[in-house]
Amino acid sequence: MFVAGAVVLLLILASGVLAPLWWTGDPQQMKPIQRLQPPSAQRWFGSDHFGRDVYTRTLYGARVSLLVGAAVSVLSLALGTGLGLVIGFYRRLDTIMMRVMDGLMAIPAILLALALMAMLRGSVRNVIIALVIPEIPRVIRLVRASVLSLREHMMVEAARALGVGTPRILLRYILPGQHHGRGQDLRAARVLDHPLSGPLPGADGSGHQPRRRRPPRAARRARLTAG
Repeated sequence: MFVAGAVVLLLILASGVLAPLWWTGDPQQMKPIQRLQPPSAQRWFGSDHFGRDVYTRTLYGARVSLLVGAAVSVLSLALGTGLGLVIGFYRRLDTIMMRVMDGLMAIPAILLALALMAMLRGSVRNVIIALVIPEIPRVIRLVRASVLSLREHMMVEAARALGVGTPRILLRYILPGQHHGRGQDLRAARVLDHPLSGPLPGADGSGHQPRRRRPPRAARRARLTAG
């Protein structure tokens, strides 16, 4: 199962990174006279209502999806792990911050992401921000649950007795414990989740925006005809 998943992921990576080598053209090129064409030998996936090649746009679109998925996974893991360590270690901070995290988790992630995108400009960076914010509380809860048990461990108590500072205790004794048990489930869930959810906020036109250029007269006429 792991091998099959790795092969699929490598194919997606190859299709996005090596898109110009896979018999593609310009993803923004418009040919209104060839719009809404069915799949053929020349256009493997057909064409859209502007005459653009759907196969080409699919391969180039994989780049954006992979970028968003990787960035959201890395950022949510890094920020969530760092905050979870601090929140779980300090009892007073834990009570306040976890109520804030519960409030964020009460809102469905996709609705919160769409609300954030409504307040931001449409760009890949803002899509990443809108997806990271709903995911951070989920990572924090998993890390915090592990920290709550590890902070009472004998090795942590011994480090405190020896006068070891809190930052070193978190990085030297508690953080390595995240690689066992919950840490494995956490990494798997975050990495596999976001390549699929990355394009969702762009469904309303707020995601990746191509460089604007004035379309030719024939393309403008086709757009008016398509309604």
